[in-house]
Order: sequence, then structure tokens, then C-alpha cells
Amino acid sequence: MAHTDVVEAKREDWTTDPFQFIEKDGFFYGRGHRRRQSAGGGVDREFNPIQAQGFKPERDIIVALTADEEGGGPFNGVGMAFEESQGFT
Repeated sequence: MAHTDVVEAKREDWTTDPFQFIEKDGFFYGRGHRRRQSAGGGVDREFNPIQAQGFKPERDIIVALTADEEGGGPFNGVGMAFEESQGFT
């Protein structure tokens, strides 16, 4: 599981431009620079080689790439996936 969104950034909340990645005083600044979008790419990177080798799992492998876990509400990707999965075993 990985998420694909980046939390909103308001310029007035930042001491630097959130849309410009910079290093300042030994720290990195920039909207989303520490997020985990790379985790979604890792799924592809890990499964392609084993699929090419003919791996056939005994059960389904479900990959969830979701959004909006921070804000919640009706469009919370994890919440929607959980609700949809009720009744599956």
C-alpha cells in the first residue's frame, strides 16, 4: 500500500517557497519532498522481475495506491477501500 497525494501547501504558511525545493541551514524545504510516492513505484519495481520469472501466486495480490488519508472525509482512499472490502475474505 502507498499513497499518491501530497498535502496542500499555502505560501503564507511557509518561510520559504513551498514549490521550490531548497537546502537551507542543513535542512531541506519543499512541498512533498519527504512524502512516500516512491513506495508506489517500488511495487512495480519489485513485481516485474518475479512476474517475468513466471511467478504465479496461490492467491490474489492486491495493490492499493490511495489518496487523501490526511484529510479524511468521503474521499479518503483508505477508508473507501476498507468499506469496499467488507465481506471479502
